[in-house]
Amino acid sequence: MTNQLRTVCLLCAAILAGCTAKDEADDTGERVPFDDTASDADTDADTDADSDSDSDSDSDADSDSDSDADSDSDTDADSDADTDADTDADLTYDEATFKATHNSFSGGDRGAIIEQLDAGVRLIELDFHDNSYDSHGFRVGHDSPGDEVDLGEFNPDTDALGEWLSLLASWSASHIGHSPITVVLDIKDDLTDNRHTDEGSLAAVNQLIEDTLGTRLYRRTEWAGSWPTLDELAGQFVVVISGEDEGDSRKAYVRDRGEDPAVAINDHGQVVEVHKSHSHDDLWYWTGQMRSDGTIEWLHHGRYDSGVQPAVALNNEGWLVEVHKSESRDRLFYWTGVLDAGGDIVWAEHDDYDNGVTPTIQFDDLDGTSLMAIHTSDSDSDQNWDWALTLDESSGELDWGAHDRTDAELFDKTTGSSSEGSVLVSTDEDGAGDEDTLLYRTGGAGIERIRYTQLAFIDFFEGEDEILSEASPFMVFEHGDADDAADWRDSGGIARIWSFGESDISGGLTPPQFPATDTPFAAWYTDWCDLEGTVE
Repeated sequence: MTNQLRTVCLLCAAILAGCTAKDEADDTGERVPFDDTASDADTDADTDADSDSDSDSDSDADSDSDSDADSDSDTDADSDADTDADTDADLTYDEATFKATHNSFSGGDRGAIIEQLDAGVRLIELDFHDNSYDSHGFRVGHDSPGDEVDLGEFNPDTDALGEWLSLLASWSASHIGHSPITVVLDIKDDLTDNRHTDEGSLAAVNQLIEDTLGTRLYRRTEWAGSWPTLDELAGQFVVVISGEDEGDSRKAYVRDRGEDPAVAINDHGQVVEVHKSHSHDDLWYWTGQMRSDGTIEWLHHGRYDSGVQPAVALNNEGWLVEVHKSESRDRLFYWTGVLDAGGDIVWAEHDDYDNGVTPTIQFDDLDGTSLMAIHTSDSDSDQNWDWALTLDESSGELDWGAHDRTDAELFDKTTGSSSEGSVLVSTDEDGAGDEDTLLYRTGGAGIERIRYTQLAFIDFFEGEDEILSEASPFMVFEHGDADDAADWRDSGGIARIWSFGESDISGGLTPPQFPATDTPFAAWYTDWCDLEGTVE
């Protein structure tokens, strides 16, 4: 729609709004209470209309008494309807405009989630928290779990985030062919201080998205810079991670930072990476699985100890042995552990074992339990020492055997090799990522970031770190920033205005793809959406 035409349409709508009573709302914009039969009535009406059109067409074809004018009218009407439908289906995701709500969970003028979806809303925003994650999981709420959450009657009767996502999936399954639903997950807490998946890390967010929306999810990894059409995205979800003022959780989702990485891979393609924090003497791990194309799906991420100079070995039974040096003295320590069915580490034994620096370790045979550990003397940098040891897979205990000076070099801890392939880890600049960005390379893939599987997109606000803006086309604007939102959309981006209000409407501006209002049933909003041709 051209800007001039949009201006004329908006002026006409304003005149009509003052003269015509609305079915959905009175002059104050109050919505009619939800009616279970409304959706069926609409469906029946649409079906009847189509049926009438078909009957007229058959009548025109069979009867000479029908006028040519009637025939032309029917043909034109059908042609126009088909053209409109085809036009919507052919629009790409970024070309369309969708009804959207802000704080969709809060009820009131917004209505319940089911009411919003039935009315054509295609962006739902859910704020969530990680408080008491171990007992409650992620919970929906504005300032705290349960805050401003409208429970029951077409909403879940709990604030559990999984139930709200499942409700969306259930509605989608019963409304085949709907336009894509965008779900904004607004993080209200810093998830980077959660050290493991079972504490509510970003891996837990991914897992929840996968469990509830996975079969209907358009994944970030599928997006290569251009968007599919609405027809291609019919019945699917697009998830966007938002929120948290400093953006640490969103940054952590798109890249990880660290120092001194080490890696191991077994013949099943299971991968374990360990490194030191980029800012503290903390030790962190990643676990992953090599895919058939040589890339690695990174599954779990967590903190396991303090220290420096980590190294790791992994056998075909999923058992691992990690070694590192104390951050404060030249004392060496080890951990043993095993990968569970979900690919995370269950840690077993931990102790110190020698004095020294730069420890490395390797299994003699990936099918076996014997290992060799080599480190450098703490008093002579030219002298290495080795340890022969055996892992007891029933307990995770290590049997430390022969120990002596050796002329052998330290193992290359940055490279892991197996019959499945090899993987090399490093740190370097990558795009807007600093020189401590964790990277990997395999024989089947180029240099890639070590990071969470990109199921979701992230969004960003004006002025935020470039690591966010380079990662996603989704940008968020406050109420009153319609000019900037229009510029962003015109440049090819995806714009969302939260608390979108009547004053954000301007006939001379391109609308945001997602005008996220607090009053989706108000006459001004529904009229404007009709004029803009929002898709459902």
